Amino acid sequence: MKSKLLRAAIVFWGVLLALLLGLLILSLTGVIHMSSFANTRFVPAELIREDTFDLRELSGLTIRGRAEGIHVNLVSGDMMAVRQYGNPRKDASFTDERTAASGGPALTLKIPNKSWFNWFNWGEKRLEIDLPASYAGDLKLSTVSGAVNCPGGF
Repeated sequence: MKSKLLRAAIVFWGVLLALLLGLLILSLTGVIHMSSFANTRFVPAELIREDTFDLRELSGLTIRGRAEGIHVNLVSGDMMAVRQYGNPRKDASFTDERTAASGGPALTLKIPNKSWFNWFNWGEKRLEIDLPASYAGDLKLSTVSGAVNCPGGF
């Protein structure tokens, strides 16, 4: 009797552990978003940081980080505007770093992720970029999950 109960408990915990491990792997690879299971606790995105950058002397622009969406809009002028939306109580603002590149100076924007275990940070992290249509340098966008939208194309 005792061995049957112990065997049932081991099977139960093994199945539960396998299911949780599967959900973790699917969430980390971006196949599913855990926020879809908790729509009642969804936090609307608020503006975290807004900044402008002069792109006339830059040869490259790199944007990295975990965001549900990166939206690029082509605009007139020489200044790039960047707006980061998210949960200001949990999400840190992006950092900008100028580096030397072969074709001239380059700008890298990084969206930090406070924790790789981010299941309970319900809400949307998104970046909106107003890129000058006259910008002729390189543009590299990198996101772990989410979509990159460029209406009008490049």
